[in-house]
Amino acid sequence: MNPSVNDNKAKRSFTKIISFTEKITFICNLFFLASVIARYVAPSDEIVFQGLIIVMGMLLSPAVNILLLMMHLFQLFKKNSDYPHKWLAFINTLLFIIQIIYLFS
Repeated sequence: MNPSVNDNKAKRSFTKIISFTEKITFICNLFFLASVIARYVAPSDEIVFQGLIIVMGMLLSPAVNILLLMMHLFQLFKKNSDYPHKWLAFINTLLFIIQIIYLFS
């Protein structure tokens, strides 16, 4: 089999993984924003729902953001600048910076 075919297949596979991870990260970032808003709004009776928002927003979101940034750095070092969604990468990076400021201030 031709090596360029395998490289192209691996490139598409990695791009699909990054695309999926970006979408999951965006959802976790939305939960982070919801948990920040829920902190200043009167608590609701739905304790289970609030727990889900807090876990997804405050714990899972920074971890997934770090994973996604490492994947982007790997992609940059491989000189594979084929980002599936540039706007989503920008928003996720911006929200990660906001998370770092919020969590460590």
